[in-house]
Amino acid sequence: MNSSAAQLSCALLRIRAACLLGSAEMAETAARRAGRLNGREGLTERLEAHPEIPALMLAGLGSARLWAGRFEAARSALSEAAKAPGGPSTAVPRHESLGRLALIDFLPGWPGRAEALSREAISEAERSGLPAAARSSVGELVLAAVAIDRSDLIAARTHLHQAAVSAAGNRDPIVTSWQAIVRSRLLLTRGEHEQALRLLDNVEEAPFAETPSPWVDTQVALSAAAVHMARGHPQAAVAALAEQRDAGPECATASVCALLTAGDTEAALTLLGTLSSVNGRGAAVRVPALLVRAQAADALGDAASARRLVARALTAAGPERLRRPFLEAGPWLRKLLDQCPAPGQVAEWLSTGLSTVDSGEPARAPVLEPLSEREREVLGRLAQMMSTEEIAADLFLSVNTIKTHLRNIYRKLAVTRRGEAVRRAREAGLL
Repeated sequence: MNSSAAQLSCALLRIRAACLLGSAEMAETAARRAGRLNGREGLTERLEAHPEIPALMLAGLGSARLWAGRFEAARSALSEAAKAPGGPSTAVPRHESLGRLALIDFLPGWPGRAEALSREAISEAERSGLPAAARSSVGELVLAAVAIDRSDLIAARTHLHQAAVSAAGNRDPIVTSWQAIVRSRLLLTRGEHEQALRLLDNVEEAPFAETPSPWVDTQVALSAAAVHMARGHPQAAVAALAEQRDAGPECATASVCALLTAGDTEAALTLLGTLSSVNGRGAAVRVPALLVRAQAADALGDAASARRLVARALTAAGPERLRRPFLEAGPWLRKLLDQCPAPGQVAEWLSTGLSTVDSGEPARAPVLEPLSEREREVLGRLAQMMSTEEIAADLFLSVNTIKTHLRNIYRKLAVTRRGEAVRRAREAGLL
């Protein structure tokens, strides 16, 4: 190997090491050194014969920039890596880059775009026959996060399981941090608050990265605040977000919501007046911002403005099927919608879930679609504590058919167990 080729190999190794260390500066320095080698004798031919080298360098550089929160610079490098010539040698950087591009779209609130890129990343891995150990789990984790925002908890668990298979033994800080954050959010939906907070504490204590990631810190704070709100501790949520209020409209929105819930309307309105623009952000950011303005209007007794803002939030959330912001909004929203003279304002995809929000209990996931008559019959027998075999005999159906009905019931009720299905059905007025 000549000197230039050796220097190029060293630069590549430094960039990959920088990803594991979370050091964007180390990656940038190595990339500049590699760039100065362009045109050296023999390198052009070598790079043409090995397209995976520039692809791996770009993917690594983009990942380091992503960790540092330099999203547009990261998008530039990762997009170039994703467009590398096809073939087995470039499959890993193309697959890895697509997953990270999905994360870059998810964080500012574009779940639909993030979902499309995640599925493209997974398809790339499947087409190329990449083994689980060679796959990045970021795409699956993004899909899990999108599913949680849509309250599709069964899909979320499925994607998290797939991610765990790929992430086993992985020391990439992006993977390990994002995995813990998404798992924490799923635990929150199940009411497992202590476990959710414990996972977030582990993210903050992670020793693998040289420098903290600003967006990871923000996501940890948002997730911790959501747990505190679910536990009925809005002041703890305010404290969790205290150092992140200037991190973007997401944290400011969550802080205003916590302050309003805590009864500190004056502080909430003051902060609301400084809330930065959500222009350029996706529905997952714009919808909570609209809802918190509606909550503030409601607190001031301006029900008409509150209803208009909620209607705008529903319109923005519909195309993305975002249920979670409404289900976590609190009892003020249920009360407002009960008083709303035009039931049509409540989108059909959300109305069942909202109708079950109790003013004294945490919001639950909606029934995603109506149960069929046969599924209702099975559900009724489930509530009578009948076994699968007993239900099959009572309805003159096969056991496999009953199992299929049970799977459909669980999916529609967003549960995984019999007891949960019966409890959820009673809350939704199905029993």
